[in-house]
Amino acid sequence: MDKNFLNNTIVFWQNMISPHQAAYINALSETNQFYKIIYSVDQGLSIDRVEMGLEMPYLNPNIEVVYAANEEKISTLLSIEHSIHIFEGIKGYKTGWTIIQKALNLNCMVGVMSESIDLRGYRFILRHMASILIERRYIKKINFFLCISSRASRWYSFCGAPDHKLFQFTYVVEPKRNDVLCTSSIFRIIFVGSLIKRKGVDILLSALNMCKNHNWELFIVGNGPEEEFLMRLSLQFNIEKRIKFMKYLPNEQVVQTMQTADLLVLPSRYDGWGAVVNEALMVGTPVVCSTSCGASDLINNSSVGDVFKSGNHQDLSKILQTRIQRGKQSAEARAALRRWSCCIDGRSIALYLIEIIRSVSESTIRPIAPWKI
Repeated sequence: MDKNFLNNTIVFWQNMISPHQAAYINALSETNQFYKIIYSVDQGLSIDRVEMGLEMPYLNPNIEVVYAANEEKISTLLSIEHSIHIFEGIKGYKTGWTIIQKALNLNCMVGVMSESIDLRGYRFILRHMASILIERRYIKKINFFLCISSRASRWYSFCGAPDHKLFQFTYVVEPKRNDVLCTSSIFRIIFVGSLIKRKGVDILLSALNMCKNHNWELFIVGNGPEEEFLMRLSLQFNIEKRIKFMKYLPNEQVVQTMQTADLLVLPSRYDGWGAVVNEALMVGTPVVCSTSCGASDLINNSSVGDVFKSGNHQDLSKILQTRIQRGKQSAEARAALRRWSCCIDGRSIALYLIEIIRSVSESTIRPIAPWKI
């Protein structure tokens, strides 16, 4: 790789344009550190993402977007001199799996961005063995790994990747602030996400059932097959009058609703990351999440929230009681949290990625993730 970054092209290979990555890719294009930035995807935004209220993110005009590249275009991109190629997982999606094998055979500089794999359930051993066989086959040829959570770092380390190739990374969202304030005197908690068992909303309700003597309300934003069960559970706990079930909203409205909350809770049994954590922090709303959320890395390394033991509603309840007793989020505390969140915005993560690539290509000092500084 040429040490003059202005001679380099960087290509992102992903299944779809991601609302959780566009911010740092845009910021990367504004640094003038690369000759060209190319975003190669199979599709725009999937239907299920649109149904969740997500919108196609804006991409700067100087970013070349390639949709469903054919064989000729793939060969052209892989043959660009001094190019850097960052893939969504080693086997993250079918097209990417084919292309990464070609890239490694061409001795391109290759990076992989990936969450940890979900090893829960009775198929644990099969998933575990299959992943190890695939990862170990290619891991030595890959130049660096952008690990979405410390759990992903541990996974790739277990698969044989040396520590100097592993860099903690994060998803990134666009900061959206509309100064929408909550006029309620009640401590407002919010959950945003799919109503499926993996998201652990039943754990949150069980925890709140132990907080009946406190003044709180819960907004649940999302759809899913667990909705009826969760409504019945709230009736069983006799807390249904404190809970407002809301369907998926457009992302802008979700963020506005987050701004009116005093706390976001993500109680997932497993979450590769959990970008709602980033969204909440960037509007000044503190977060409580489980140890099984990748985004707990942000909370563990700062004073912006709390982390509870995954699946343990008693542990969550203790944290919630402390938070509720502490009172509503003040304007000053919200402003301080927004200032802290600059370390996970598009520009900060773009500069961090540049230093990662520089570290790998020039064997310089490893950069520290900005949220750890």
